[in-house]
Amino acid sequence: MYRFLNEVLQPYTVLVLIASVALFRLWRKSADNRRRLLWLTTPLALLVLMSTPVVSDLLLGSLEWRFRPLTTLPEDTQALVVLSAGIFPADRFHPRPQLAANTLYRCQHAAELYHHGGPCLVVVSGGILYPEKDTPPLAELMREYLLALGVSPGDVLVEDRSTSTYENAVECHRLLNERGIERITLVTQANHMLRAAACFRRLEMEVTAAPCEFRSSEFEWRINRFLPSPSAARATQEVWHEWLGIAWYWLHGRV
Repeated sequence: MYRFLNEVLQPYTVLVLIASVALFRLWRKSADNRRRLLWLTTPLALLVLMSTPVVSDLLLGSLEWRFRPLTTLPEDTQALVVLSAGIFPADRFHPRPQLAANTLYRCQHAAELYHHGGPCLVVVSGGILYPEKDTPPLAELMREYLLALGVSPGDVLVEDRSTSTYENAVECHRLLNERGIERITLVTQANHMLRAAACFRRLEMEVTAAPCEFRSSEFEWRINRFLPSPSAARATQEVWHEWLGIAWYWLHGRV
């Protein structure tokens, strides 16, 4: 019961439900103004829909379900490429910059593949996201983390110039092409893999997808899955970002 109440009585959920009930009462009492109420009803209905976990799971699935988890490296892999994501700049709470959770997930999955599939070249890709905050290239911090996870220093290649998914692909292709490498295993989040793999394949590289952090793999029939939540809204926003990115890259010939 506590878990149920804790999930239902969240501020976001409660406020959305109150707004929905209030709008429903207006519809009943204001028969003459229903056309005007549509301007309120439509965005609220869309907000509720996009904030519902069952809907956000389906939207995430549009990106994730085309891929399967990879637990071992293919035998013909010439390099393991790990893309960067987020970073926390140094501040009064963080004495030094720290990798965000999404980047940590990618590095951990890459280290697992590295250890289970035999040593190979590991390319960490990511430049400086916040030059105004004096942050180092993400690839440098990713290298440090991979070394802490047992990856051999001699097997790590740093690409520290890119600041976008497309630049990841271009800069990694440049480094790998110099070494005659064409077949890679690519590590990134499952919901980011479609755009990332397409960028590398556009550059005529053979890509095996090694997605991590699947978030729509299982559906649980609980009432909270049908109640609006900020985490579901955030997931929907991430899906929107990815599909917009895919469309933008397609229009510019990057995928």
